[in-house]
Amino acid sequence: MPWYTDWFGTRYYKLLYRHRNEEDAKPWVDAILHRTALGRGHRVLDLACGRGRHAHWFNEAGLQVTGVDISEESIEEARRAVPGATFLVHDIRTPVPSSEFDLAVCLFTSIGYFDDSADDQRVLASAASALKAGGAFVLDLMNPHHVR
Repeated sequence: MPWYTDWFGTRYYKLLYRHRNEEDAKPWVDAILHRTALGRGHRVLDLACGRGRHAHWFNEAGLQVTGVDISEESIEEARRAVPGATFLVHDIRTPVPSSEFDLAVCLFTSIGYFDDSADDQRVLASAASALKAGGAFVLDLMNPHHVR
């Protein structure tokens, strides 16, 4: 079993990212909503949603949120934290059963962990297949200019 299938539910992961919470996620969601001009009633797919910290703010803004993550523990936490959203245990390399989203997001450098780079392409294809015509995809990645 690959390391990433259970790492994101461990106490070490929670300790490492204990400072990452809903308040930390709000500026990201605000910026995305401002740039996309999406709001109440639009549908958003949160790929690798973790505990739902971004989904929380999309939900607060009135969007219909579906969050997917490979970690069962993270999905359980997200369901408790954001009861108005839908959360599914799902591998982001495969298309989400329900499509026609106005927006798909993959935030907090949640891509690039796979042993085979073709899996990263599968994630991008999965996101694209979930979007309705004219939908937007936001992908957040670390880059050398940011971390220096």
